[in-house]
Amino acid sequence: MDTILKVLINGGHYVRDDVVNSITQSISECPEMYAFIVQKLFLAVRDDISQQPLVQVATWTIGEYGDILVAGPCDIGEPITVSEKEVVDVLEHIITGSVCNYSSKNYTLNALMKLSTRLNTESERIQQIISCFTINTDVELQQRSVEYRMIFKRYDTMRQALLEKMPVNVNNQKPATTDQDNLLDGGHDDMVKDIKTAVSNDNEQDSLLNLIGGLVGESNNGAAVQANPEPASDLLMDLLGLDTETPPAAVPTKQALPTVQAVSKQGLIVTLTLESEDVGRLRVTAESRNNTSTPMTDYVLQAAVPKSIQISLDPASSSTIGAQGGTVTQNIYINNPTKANLKMRLKITFSSGGLPAQEIQETVSSFPISF
Repeated sequence: MDTILKVLINGGHYVRDDVVNSITQSISECPEMYAFIVQKLFLAVRDDISQQPLVQVATWTIGEYGDILVAGPCDIGEPITVSEKEVVDVLEHIITGSVCNYSSKNYTLNALMKLSTRLNTESERIQQIISCFTINTDVELQQRSVEYRMIFKRYDTMRQALLEKMPVNVNNQKPATTDQDNLLDGGHDDMVKDIKTAVSNDNEQDSLLNLIGGLVGESNNGAAVQANPEPASDLLMDLLGLDTETPPAAVPTKQALPTVQAVSKQGLIVTLTLESEDVGRLRVTAESRNNTSTPMTDYVLQAAVPKSIQISLDPASSSTIGAQGGTVTQNIYINNPTKANLKMRLKITFSSGGLPAQEIQETVSSFPISF
């Protein structure tokens, strides 16, 4: 588990989004290490919230085991004391800032709700933070905030039972002592030796490779991996910042995709320029052009996608589009890990020529099938 945390903290950008659930499941199966894990993830996310998989795993863990975090220093690692206020401060910084995407903010919102039953002095402050998101451009974040506020107001007596900790999966628990547990007591040289030993061991290897989402190769059985263990070991040590002769993995190149005309109404033309940034990730640049003779003011573009797809929007370059060909641009980021059929619902509002606010709604479904 300590090795997995090191990979997540030092190379979180390379961990696929769909692996987050596997890591949280593994954490829940190690009750004897809850204090060490939640302390280490809290310190990591307190200092760096730019790695979204790290933020998601850390906020989930803090939400589940925040009471253990504030209970006092753990027996493993450097002892630290964390107050309830510090915990909520870190989560508030994540959910209100602009660094994290909406998926991470949803994890943080859930963590805050759980902590309302695990912390003794911060329940009222947590309720105020959650209420701030009952009006939000992200539909899922808004919906959850409304539901959580309703629990506070109407079903507060049931809140404790509704937010109980995830039960430990006893059937899948690992033995009390494993090769990876020894990493907690060893130095740098011992860690390198133990990592190589773990990669050559079928059971330890399968668990570790699955959790880091195929970064070091995927297989259907232990024998297939054992046939070529060295490249996996070298790449794993690269992620941990250790010396190795293996060159770093190539960074995926961005792929330009066709443009899509989404709207052509009332003198407004909205064109979507697509750019594939990674597998399942798409950046959409929405260019809104005003072909009328009067400026468009109070311009707002909103977008929604199916629940299985994640979306985040940057602010528009301006709220006013000049007349006769003036343009405004806005970046939209799509994360589609399941490769579901992409459809986007656009809602646009603006004022023009002194008339009341006008509204345009359009569904865009002509995205490339390959995405």
